[in-house]
Amino acid sequence: MTAPTAAVRVPKIAGYCWDWKSEGKNDPSHLDIYLSDFEFGMSWNLANTATWAIDEDSVSEAGCIHTCQGLEFDYVGVIIGEDMVFQDGQVLTNYKKRARTDQYLKGIAKMMKEDPEKAAKLADDGVEGTLGDIA
Repeated sequence: MTAPTAAVRVPKIAGYCWDWKSEGKNDPSHLDIYLSDFEFGMSWNLANTATWAIDEDSVSEAGCIHTCQGLEFDYVGVIIGEDMVFQDGQVLTNYKKRARTDQYLKGIAKMMKEDPEKAAKLADDGVEGTLGDIA
């Protein structure tokens, strides 16, 4: 496989561990995602189309992994947040590091208390599905 050339548009996606704030969502200088260690910042995809990832201006935005499902890319940049780490040879996740605005795992904290095995299985299935999609 060859690396993309400068002419290739590479959309960026991220796990949902940064809040998606409504204020500033039409301002590309508003940084929803910020990684201080790398002095890197980016807006979530702005208030635009359902096909944001293939829109002309999408290279200056990051989209959530949920909003790019069903779209195809030759290349994609993945921004990994604190909700997923590689430690001791394993990919580990921490649902507590997700964004407060993430509705995908709504109710997981309650489920962890009431049925931790079921909650762990659902979380594992989600990670395996995501890794399988990008592997």
